[in-house]
Amino acid sequence: NAIREMTLQGMSNLNLIAINTDLQALSLSQAEQKIQIGKSLTSGLGTGGNPELGKKAAEEDKDKISKAMENADIIFITAGMGGGTGSGVSSVAAKIAKRHGILTIGVVTKPFTFSVLKNLSVYCLSSFFLKKQGFLSLYHLSIDL
Repeated sequence: NAIREMTLQGMSNLNLIAINTDLQALSLSQAEQKIQIGKSLTSGLGTGGNPELGKKAAEEDKDKISKAMENADIIFITAGMGGGTGSGVSSVAAKIAKRHGILTIGVVTKPFTFSVLKNLSVYCLSSFFLKKQGFLSLYHLSIDL
């Protein structure tokens, strides 16, 4: 996980924030700030690979996400595009950052082509990297085994 790696590398001048629907996964994060979203939708569990549920969870708690972004100069949104939370939350977070006028960079991982979630990753990339959401460009790196 990106937050764990940045912590291990000693990157101390960053405000690391973890956002998740899954309370157990969130409790394992080494982020200084942890935001549980979608509690009423997921009962503290994950989204079951459903990006629409992840998006609804982020929209339900958009004020929490917005408050966490206050005073940021730049935001890096890191997420996996193979499931529901990262796929659904990332576009909502990008829209919120845009409203704040914050430069936002998305760094996402996409499942390999042999993944059973291949079709889901296409949906996620198309919804996450829309120009109107404030992204400057998309660099696609394909790594197939």
